[in-house]
Amino acid sequence: MIIFTNLSDVLIKGVKETKQFVKNRYGQKMGEAYEKRLCETNSEFAQLLRGRMSEDAYWHVVLGDEKWPFGIHDIKKILSAALKDSTPGAMSVMQSITAHPTHLPACTAEIVQGSPEIYLVSDHIMERMEEIKSYHPKIFNACNRSFWSCEMSEIAADDRFFKDILKITDLQPNEAIYIDTNPLNTTAAVLSGIASIIYTTPHRLKKSLMEYSFSF
Repeated sequence: MIIFTNLSDVLIKGVKETKQFVKNRYGQKMGEAYEKRLCETNSEFAQLLRGRMSEDAYWHVVLGDEKWPFGIHDIKKILSAALKDSTPGAMSVMQSITAHPTHLPACTAEIVQGSPEIYLVSDHIMERMEEIKSYHPKIFNACNRSFWSCEMSEIAADDRFFKDILKITDLQPNEAIYIDTNPLNTTAAVLSGIASIIYTTPHRLKKSLMEYSFSF
């Protein structure tokens, strides 16, 4: 059994934190404009996450359009500060089940029983990969594999992303479960056949996993 979990906002703080920071410092209007630029439905941002555009090139386009009172260096500092912080609780829940067998209901009896592995899924910028790994070695050491949008050339809001991962790992959809805060991503996972949980708190995550017959 494999647990796929999104990295940002489940295990570490990410873009959401920077959106709030911009709103607090520069006002609601600028915060909303910034938020629209860092959304998967923004075609240019999606290209950045797919690794088809460099971070500098993306921010040059944005700043050329928006005329914001800060530069690329400032934005990069805001992003770096947010990426350093982990989100407490979620990893502890997932790690607490890896030491115990998974008891599965009859309807999913074809799933391989045993201790689940944890695979990271991340929509992220190519230039940020090594930085994130350096900030969070414990998270990456605890996970068995990682799949980045910038390496897969797809984002998690597209079901092709999950279908490609299933091919790479030689998994069937019913051998995995996916955890994310973003409904666009969980919907894409479900379209690929993978059961999904929308993450809110560690307590609710544990309850949701127990509904899938994980034991703690």
